[in-house]
Amino acid sequence: MQNRIIPGVDRENGSLRIAVPNMGHEWCNILLREKGGEWTTYKLAPNALFPSIFTGEIATDETKEYEYIFECDKGYFIDERSKRVVSPGEYGKLVRDFKEKDLKKRNIFSDTLGKVSAVEKSDFDWKNDRRPCIPVSDMIAYKLHVRGFTIHESSNVKHPGTFKGICEKLNYIKSLGITTLILQPCYEFNEMMDYHMNVGAGTAGDVQRSRVFALPVDTVPDSRLNFWGYGAQGMYFAPKSGYASEPENVCTEFKTMVRLLHSTGIEVIMEMDYTNGLTESFILDNLRFWVMEYHVDGFKLDVDRVPVKLIASDAYLCNIKLIGREFNGDDLGRSDLRNRIIVSNDGFQDTMRRFLKGDEGQLHAVSEIIKDNGRRFGRLNYIVDHNGFTLNDVFSYDERHNEANGEHNHDGREANYSWNCGIEGNTKKRKVLDLRNRMIKNALTLLFLSQGAPMLFAGDEFGNTHQGNNNPYCCDNEQGWVVWTKSKRASELREFTKSLIALRKMHKVFRNPKFLSGNDFSYTGLPDISFHGTKAWYPDFSYYARTFGVLLNGAYADDSDSFLLLVNTHWEAHEFLLPTMTDGSWEFVFSTHGMIKSTLKSSREQKELIPPRTICLYVYKESRDKKKAPEEIEEKAHIAVEKE
Repeated sequence: MQNRIIPGVDRENGSLRIAVPNMGHEWCNILLREKGGEWTTYKLAPNALFPSIFTGEIATDETKEYEYIFECDKGYFIDERSKRVVSPGEYGKLVRDFKEKDLKKRNIFSDTLGKVSAVEKSDFDWKNDRRPCIPVSDMIAYKLHVRGFTIHESSNVKHPGTFKGICEKLNYIKSLGITTLILQPCYEFNEMMDYHMNVGAGTAGDVQRSRVFALPVDTVPDSRLNFWGYGAQGMYFAPKSGYASEPENVCTEFKTMVRLLHSTGIEVIMEMDYTNGLTESFILDNLRFWVMEYHVDGFKLDVDRVPVKLIASDAYLCNIKLIGREFNGDDLGRSDLRNRIIVSNDGFQDTMRRFLKGDEGQLHAVSEIIKDNGRRFGRLNYIVDHNGFTLNDVFSYDERHNEANGEHNHDGREANYSWNCGIEGNTKKRKVLDLRNRMIKNALTLLFLSQGAPMLFAGDEFGNTHQGNNNPYCCDNEQGWVVWTKSKRASELREFTKSLIALRKMHKVFRNPKFLSGNDFSYTGLPDISFHGTKAWYPDFSYYARTFGVLLNGAYADDSDSFLLLVNTHWEAHEFLLPTMTDGSWEFVFSTHGMIKSTLKSSREQKELIPPRTICLYVYKESRDKKKAPEEIEEKAHIAVEKE
């Protein structure tokens, strides 16, 4: 046995090398079988150099597949470092029909809910795979649930609810302009939330019997489903076999997905929800494993549970992205970390929702977050995340409707800062539907034209609904899935989203990597960013104000065009006096109000009447460029503007 001890079970030179932390157990065995065969028990012994670890070595046939499980004086348990987990049943189904009459075998399946570990081969051909390494300022993030993204029949994929399903949607993802996928938990976890599974004696410290231990089949009750995977028992080294088209090939399927996404310039970021009790060394090893074995590009983490300082300074992890709600700058040195450390900007969501629906006292906060791309850390902005209303539901429901969760509508967020636009839920009233569409477009406009990296939640680009459920954590149904509607409305919203992303990518002024100060420190004649009221150059941040303009100076973004965003969240129309600049004029680009027709004239003093709850964008053109029609600008940015 070599002196180098790696926790878990690994295949090396025709043998299996086993190492299991000893957390007070008197003895430990490994039960091994060929796939579909009978169990054979092998005794493990405390290592001569490391007595706190049980070790062993077993000669095996490299051409065969093996499954294993651990046994100690306190019960059976799964290897916490399993690289692949085998389940005897379907996703979300508890195995009830224990055919084995041998009590010993029955105990094994009861303790682990029928799951066992599998020995995985590492022979994948990465074909010169490279990380895209997208700068944070250029990121367009898209967050999705692997199963929920394609499980509905309307997704029209051959392998619904799987990693392959994501690959089948690659052309769609690319057509939106996405650069980065953020995957909700897709490592192996126990989705049967009412049943404990014996996993990882090393970190648990003790092995407990599961609730189904030795119970008769007909007495095992149904379980609620943890569809999302947050807070679930995790086997953090294994991709979730229930998300694979062929569970026995889940590792290869996950790697193939990453390789394919990388080949088209798309990053893969995994959301890891580590439960309490895991050691810092375990978490560090786990992150290294996903980076080295699966080439993932970053992680979204609960920074209160992970050793951020160790991760940020680790040689294997120093080039990957870390996303979290907040970071302690004192622990991370003084260097610029904006392309590595990214703050998930919760404040953007609440502030923008309140401002969009017309709440008072929001303008000062809006002016701050719209320009904030981070000083030392990057910023990830979003108006919708998994734990809340979809974007469609933000403007369709005043209250949560979580009855399907079975918790008497007491779960989920109570304050959503949403507005139903006059009618709660579904309606056929055209006036209400038109207003909802405009509100969605307003939200998308502020998301994609603000500084900081935008994150879109899957389905929001075409108005996906969860039917008012703002916490569908247990809903493996249409309340938790993406339903790929092909309606005219869905197509309109999708094209509008694509146009905004294209506009952002085309003009660096919307994704400036430099921090914006509101000053003209380069003496261009205008600040890098300036705010205006209905009267140019006079911002109105008063409590009841609901209108403002944002002028982005292209001279501070590699000589990009300059743009003016006029925002009216009031329920009344307002006339804006546009700011004058040199000898040029403002040209209309688009409006979120489908029927608006700009009345701008090429004159020294330009005015525009902005309809209620509407956002309009203008581009500044010098006099020598006046012959360029607005339609040419729209075509370049792929903006589809409806005209009367």
